[in-house]
Amino acid sequence: MVWFGSATNFVDLNPGPEWGSQAFGTNGLQQAGVAARTDGPNHAALWSGTPESFLDLHQFLPPEYQGQGEYSWASGIDAEGNIIGFADDLTLGGRPRAVLWRVVPEPATGLVVAAGLVVLLSRRRRR
Repeated sequence: MVWFGSATNFVDLNPGPEWGSQAFGTNGLQQAGVAARTDGPNHAALWSGTPESFLDLHQFLPPEYQGQGEYSWASGIDAEGNIIGFADDLTLGGRPRAVLWRVVPEPATGLVVAAGLVVLLSRRRRR
């Protein structure tokens, strides 16, 4: 749950009735933690203040972290939205490894920035 100003003003971040979840860190806008279906493994999770915003971060890990025995955990998030945690490396017998999920701009954002740079450069050449 996330509380906003008082004990009676809160949002339950749990993604659904068949889930269990916990948030361990926040940057004021997003919450990082762990979530699992009642019959599944723990996966690192990210929320943006609502249960509908739930994002399973485990899906972004490489293949050596996917499969039988998978497990991940997010324990903190910084002001830029980078998330720290750990995940079990299945090629090492499930040994936990530190993980950093980094924010990457969406392709459309990159295209807008690139387009803006092209416009700026063309204006400079005209002068």
